[in-house]
Amino acid sequence: MFQSSPSLFRFQKCVFVILMSLCLMAIGAQAQVKGAAEDAKGNNFYSQQKYAEALQWYKKSAAKGYSNAMSNIGGMYEHGVGVPQDYKQALQWYRKSAALGNAQAMDNLGDLYYQGQGGTRDFAQALQWYMQAAVKGNEYAMDSIGWLYEYGHGVS
Repeated sequence: MFQSSPSLFRFQKCVFVILMSLCLMAIGAQAQVKGAAEDAKGNNFYSQQKYAEALQWYKKSAAKGYSNAMSNIGGMYEHGVGVPQDYKQALQWYRKSAALGNAQAMDNLGDLYYQGQGGTRDFAQALQWYMQAAVKGNEYAMDSIGWLYEYGHGVS
């Protein structure tokens, strides 16, 4: 009769965890791929200054879980491009995008909190978002962290 050793069991457990992690990553990547075509159409309309059409395509893409489209919608609301300027809507869209790991949305959230747009100015909250974006390699966020430390905003 076959007896499994504790080390074999640990190995099997590690393989299982790795395979499950890969499957979850693939599901997330698939959601990102699913919305890419719609986002590209939105970008095309945006570049032609057809903002209503761009917004429609971005929303279709966002409904499929594409974080770049969510960030693009947030940018439209932040800057009032094709929609009335609405910082609270911008915050909501950036948060959705950031929750999916979008570093640009995290940086944009940091900017809104730093400037107090969409709510009360909150340097500590800005720093938190900049740090998350910086960990993902966003250079603008890294620069903003430097400014916060230079001026002593949100840091102790």
